[in-house]
Amino acid sequence: MASYTPEQEKAIFDLDRSLVVTAGAGSGKTRVLVGRYVNILEEQAADIDEVIAITFTEKAANEMKGRAWEEIIKREKKAGSPEEARRWRELARRLQSARISTIDSFCAQLVREYPVEAGVDPEFAIMDELDMRRAMYAAARSAVDKMLQRKDPYMTSLVVDKGFGVVAEALCRVFEKLRMTGKPFDECLGITMVSLDQSEAEAERALTDLKFVLAAAAESRGVSANVDHLKLEPPQPGSPELFDVPGLMLKIDSVATGLKLKKRSNEQKEIDELKAVLYECLLDRFAREGVRSVVDACKLMDEEYRAQRGNGAMMDFTGIELAARDLLRDTPAGAACRSRFKFVLVDEYQDTNRLQDEIVSLITGEPYGNRRFVVGDPKQSIYRFRGAVVEVFEEAVRAAVGDAAGLADKCGCIELGINFRSAGPLVDVTNALFAKILGPVRFSPAKSHRTAPSPDIPRAELMLVRLEGKEKGPKGELEAEVLARRIAEMVGNEERLVCETIVGEDGPMAAARPVGYGDIAVLLRTMTHVKEFEAALSRHGIPYYVVGGAGFYGRPEVIWLVDLLRAIDDRSDVTSLAAVLRAPVFGLSDESLLRLKMAAGSLDRAVWDEEAGSDPAGTAGEPDAPGARGLIGAELAKFRRARTCLRTLAAAAGRMPVGALVKAAIEIGGFEEHFAFVEQGAQSIGNLRKLAQMAEDETSARSCLHDFIADMEFAGDLSAREAEAAMEEESADTVKVMTVHKSKGLEFPVVFVPELARPARRSGGGLFEYSLSLGLAAPVQVRDEWRRTTRHVQAVAEDIRAGDDEEGKRCLYVAATRASDYLVGSATLPGPGSRAWSSGGPSWYEHLCSAMPELGEGGSANVPGAIVVDRETGAAILVRRCEELDIRELMQETGGQLDEAAAGWDSQTERAGREAPRPRDEPPGIAEFAPLAGPVRFVAGAAKTPSQFSVSALMCFSHCARWYLYEYVYRLGRIPRDLRNAFGAELQLNAAVRGQVVHSVCERCGHATDSAQARALLLEELHLRGADNVLAYSVADELMPMVDTFLRRYPGPSREGHREIGFLMDVGGPIVSGVMDRVDVLPDGSVLVVDFKTNRVSGAAVDEEAARYAVQLDAYAVAAGRVYCADRVTARLHFLYTDEVCDRSYGPGELLQAAEGLRKLADEASRHDLRNTPIRRIAECDRCYFAQLCGFTAQDPYGFFDDSPEDEDDISPAD
Repeated sequence: MASYTPEQEKAIFDLDRSLVVTAGAGSGKTRVLVGRYVNILEEQAADIDEVIAITFTEKAANEMKGRAWEEIIKREKKAGSPEEARRWRELARRLQSARISTIDSFCAQLVREYPVEAGVDPEFAIMDELDMRRAMYAAARSAVDKMLQRKDPYMTSLVVDKGFGVVAEALCRVFEKLRMTGKPFDECLGITMVSLDQSEAEAERALTDLKFVLAAAAESRGVSANVDHLKLEPPQPGSPELFDVPGLMLKIDSVATGLKLKKRSNEQKEIDELKAVLYECLLDRFAREGVRSVVDACKLMDEEYRAQRGNGAMMDFTGIELAARDLLRDTPAGAACRSRFKFVLVDEYQDTNRLQDEIVSLITGEPYGNRRFVVGDPKQSIYRFRGAVVEVFEEAVRAAVGDAAGLADKCGCIELGINFRSAGPLVDVTNALFAKILGPVRFSPAKSHRTAPSPDIPRAELMLVRLEGKEKGPKGELEAEVLARRIAEMVGNEERLVCETIVGEDGPMAAARPVGYGDIAVLLRTMTHVKEFEAALSRHGIPYYVVGGAGFYGRPEVIWLVDLLRAIDDRSDVTSLAAVLRAPVFGLSDESLLRLKMAAGSLDRAVWDEEAGSDPAGTAGEPDAPGARGLIGAELAKFRRARTCLRTLAAAAGRMPVGALVKAAIEIGGFEEHFAFVEQGAQSIGNLRKLAQMAEDETSARSCLHDFIADMEFAGDLSAREAEAAMEEESADTVKVMTVHKSKGLEFPVVFVPELARPARRSGGGLFEYSLSLGLAAPVQVRDEWRRTTRHVQAVAEDIRAGDDEEGKRCLYVAATRASDYLVGSATLPGPGSRAWSSGGPSWYEHLCSAMPELGEGGSANVPGAIVVDRETGAAILVRRCEELDIRELMQETGGQLDEAAAGWDSQTERAGREAPRPRDEPPGIAEFAPLAGPVRFVAGAAKTPSQFSVSALMCFSHCARWYLYEYVYRLGRIPRDLRNAFGAELQLNAAVRGQVVHSVCERCGHATDSAQARALLLEELHLRGADNVLAYSVADELMPMVDTFLRRYPGPSREGHREIGFLMDVGGPIVSGVMDRVDVLPDGSVLVVDFKTNRVSGAAVDEEAARYAVQLDAYAVAAGRVYCADRVTARLHFLYTDEVCDRSYGPGELLQAAEGLRKLADEASRHDLRNTPIRRIAECDRCYFAQLCGFTAQDPYGFFDDSPEDEDDISPAD
């Protein structure tokens, strides 16, 4: 802005009267505030200490100070004399201590200056949110308890029915609302009684009208009807009932029945409506006792809350404002302040509450004279949940124009109507939409100042996601995917969306530059679904920064770490101990926890008792220790590590500061190592470090671990708004993700506003509610039943909902006006035949459609790529349409998470509580293979979803049905046998682990890999599994002969055959899945499929062992034949340790027979459960680790197979 507009000049230079300035979005109100502030100093109308400037946030206060300093320095440089320059220099020096702050900071400073008059400790501390909530909740519980001790009938009955904690929490909420009004509790009670009196009068009118209708109906039918006995009788003295409401309703029904009216007649409908009104109003007779009881409880809570705060030693923000109000109103200090401060400038006045408005009025005094200057915009009032009252500013505007108090000669009203922020086409869109959404009373069209380089191109875009099925609510992951893809498209294609002014030969002209990540902001209505958007942005590699998020205390890593601290703080806390052991950081299975409990008597004894914890593996010839009997292999190693961690930390607890202990817990527990290999692990590690820093910061105030845990628990229960650790700098070139409320006062070149179709959340459903105009609402008890359907309660709830709906419209306006150059909205629409989502208030999309019907169903927006133009204003919006199936296919390409139906997986075979396998690269070209061997798409609407079986599951079932049920149906965890050999006792390198290592090395060997390079790969794989150098070299010596066998048998280019081929295969109903180690297409067109085995068998045992893998050979042969369109297949087992092979040949007939055998086996497996599967002892029971579940004792439990096949959907722990 090169110069001030006429309206801005009036606001800045007119110091002769008070002013109320209505400043629309982007109208330069901050510049006006700074200009008036500096002009006051320039005209020497007041000294810098005599001017108060109140902003909404500390950030805004600092910005105003910075701008004022710049203006002061400019005037110093332009000073006409040394004395004038010295004066400006002195003002610049004193500006740092000037009273430019939030109203809370101003009140705190004022109260500290007059502590005696304010009745507070001069060194009072300001409570943080957790301390305030804790003290307030304790006060509420104390107040409810005192009400019960008084035997208050209402509160006693309410606590009995609802519960002590529910009533205390509801009292907390309504107490906070009442305090923010600044009114005495009795005055709030008076407002309520007025509303109840109106309800009583309405009941009288309803009964009179009802009697008239009954009498008229009787007269029209020529029958007599006595209605004189229908009366609202006052309660009898000493009667427990205030009024017999059901009795009156029965009398009315009796009269109406005698008239024999038809159910659907007009007379009957009118009688029913009047009866409903009468009943609701009569219930309010029971409400008086309840609201008095709640107000009495609030008074007791106020006294207790003062005591909790040390009677002025600690203050919350509302308490500070109340103390400042009382100081200004009731003590001589108020007059001193009014004479001391000559000018008061207040920003964002539309977001003040009644108490803050009263404070400002007490500072300026009556009449205002030229002292008061307030700036606001009723269209941007969005802090109602904090007690903001938009009517405060609207009343100030009416007063300024002479509609109230006759102050027109002393107070003026100015409207700043030019938008300097947004490009012209974007201003046209907001004018067209919000003139109809907000209405002409609260909306004045803005004038645009900035021009766009191509004014005919739409600068607003709407993306509509259409669902396929009948959903109960929007699917956020779909909309997040569309949003992230659009951002990637914008930046990747270097779309020129950001307008700027350049100086050309003919002077300044509008131009456009490519958009970058730092130009973009995503504004959410709430942070409820922010994780879906974070995941989508990460999936597309888009850097982002979440501003002021929430959910820190609900993060799994934070919960697990607090569980760990709780377990070491209280060794008898078995619940926390079990949670720690089950957490993925340690990863013990439920079965292992059960075994520990059964062996030691309790889980805590298994961990903490010395007897139960000594030598858990039973080494050196000693029997297993009670605490770990039955744990072997990997589960035993996990338990040992967890127990060592817990004992080490427990020994350190109380001997080191809390912050150091939390850091030690993260390090010893291996939290960072675990999260380094999981999705979004960097965020989890950041959160852990943030928690450690929080513990370190708390050490000075809370040196006790128990207190720190209590803080974390209380914050978690409260769902306190604590942001997760920042992974990017806010100032970096990142997409900013924040709520609309956080974006207030900010602007961004490109703004995305998603979830337009999500219904708004409404308040007003609490146990107690309060409305400024109607007062307090509380449930009423009629006999033994609690009701919230009284006339007064419904009126209060409706008033609150109406206020929420209006604020929702204003919130949409704020979101839309944050964009300076380009605005993108998105909405998820219900599928065909679905009802509109109605749980909550109206959505933003509904508001948009009401303003521009073409955006809704049946409008021109249904055409993909349509441009919707408002006929009145010419505002244009580009509409893009996306279908659910198309989005899901795109998500599959980028690794997005699909639901089961779209991915083709059976929910009954979902991996539960098992560690995910190491990812493998998908073999090239697998999508081109025959459909029967590729991914199986389930038909939507099919009567039954086909069952899916892995090859290893079918092999298991072919040997023992009960083993199959235990492991693959009921998901009991496999525990490999403990080999305890030369490889060491701590690292269990059993046959399964050896097989994994050898398979991985063979997979990685290229056509030029020699033995030395293969050995290096082998050592690398062993190191990845935790082996140290000594152990790795020792094991490599044993495994290297198998690798050499592979190199020798598959030399040079032949080593580059098709490897690790995954498949999903339909065998006539059931789906079979697996992974083939190697497939070669031979010159004669036949196919050789090879599965490598690391079993140590030779000679005649080879054929015997091969028979055990018959099901696997059949499955691989059928899959290979279908994949490579071959009718002759050889399935080979290659035992690498002895370099022996076992081949099985399949022709067309054998392949059909094998497929039919797989189908029958799968069908039979699907019909089995424990009830129809008898126990039968076979030779393998001696090697089965589930033998005890069948009543047998396994002599060498490790399972049936040393080397099981690899299955893409269900990798066995023995792979």
